[in-house]
Formats: sequence, C-alpha cells, structure tokens
Amino acid sequence: MASLGMLLPPSPVNINGPNASANWEMLYQKFQLYLLPMGQADSTDTVKCALLLSLIGEDTLRMYNTFKFSDDEVHNANVVAALRNYYTPKKNTAYKRFKFSQRKWEEEEMFDQFLTSLRMLVRHCEYGEQEESIVRHHIIQGCEDHMLQEVLLRLEDTLLGKIAQHCRAVELSTMQAKQINAASSSNTEQQGLYVDTVQARSSKQ
Repeated sequence: MASLGMLLPPSPVNINGPNASANWEMLYQKFQLYLLPMGQADSTDTVKCALLLSLIGEDTLRMYNTFKFSDDEVHNANVVAALRNYYTPKKNTAYKRFKFSQRKWEEEEMFDQFLTSLRMLVRHCEYGEQEESIVRHHIIQGCEDHMLQEVLLRLEDTLLGKIAQHCRAVELSTMQAKQINAASSSNTEQQGLYVDTVQARSSKQ
C-alpha cells in the first residue's frame, strides 16, 4: 500500500462561483483518481470519507461543517451526495440547450477546444442517446468554412469521431499551407530586395 508521503494529494479546487457544480465534479474526480495509487480504492467507507474531507479544502470543509449528520450518517456516499446536492443548482434544461446552441466555433479556435466545449455543454442538455448526433449536427451547421461544410454534409451520417478526424486534418493542412505561403512570401521579398540592390549598383556604374 502506498504511503501518503509518496504522492502529493490533489490541490483543492475553488468550488465557489458561477461554475460551482463543474468545480465540485472536478474535485470529486481528482479524489477518485487519487484513491487508486494511494492503495485506498478498496478501503472502508469511513476511511474514504475521512480522506475526502481532508482534501476538499478549507472553504468547502467549513460549508460541510454546517451539515447536520448523525454519527451513523457520516459515510462517504452520504457526504458526496450532500456536497453534490449543495453545489448542483436545480436543472434548467431549456437554458442549458440554449447555451449549447449559442456556442460557436470561434475564429482561430482549435477544433479540439471547440469540441471539448460542446461535449461539456451537451452533457447537461438531457439529449440522451441523441447526444452524439446533436453535437455532430451542431458542428456541421455552425461551420463557417463553406468548403469544409460541404464535405461534412456528405459525412453527416458518419460517427462523430470521423467528422472530428476530418476537421483536425483540414485544420492541420490549413496551418501548414499558411506556413508555406508565409515562407514563400518572405523568400519573394528577399529576392526582390536582392534584385533592387543589384539594379541600383548597375545604374551607378
């Protein structure tokens, strides 16, 4: 079993704020990932609860201390449920779907950043099994590169992974083309300066 000194605990997450729900889920995910290398994945519920409370940070611990638990109720599952309930606001599916629909692929934004953002937003929209299809259609409809959009329309019934792969390939080739064009322009300018210099020297002779 690993000792606590062999692995630094996850840094506390600032849960409070407009992203409290997402911040809490991030903190809890870090805690779960921390259990395995620490050899605590199969520990008793009481031990896991103690570990969680020792890692959640002072602000969250102060808030936890306001909960009213009897001695029999202080178990990891109860603590996690209470914290999640506290930090997770009541669902407003219509607003979540609106936020998802408004997410655009910003200019100069990398495709993977855009896709990650869409995946995070769509998780709260309650689309169920249609989630992947909704994300795929959103990418196609919101694509402002008309040539790329035409290609994606032909792939509309393809898995999201294939569409993402194609977008990454187009993104990479576009970046490479820009680099080549920039280098070519630089070489052309240098050649022009050289010709001008040679002509200037010839006119003086």
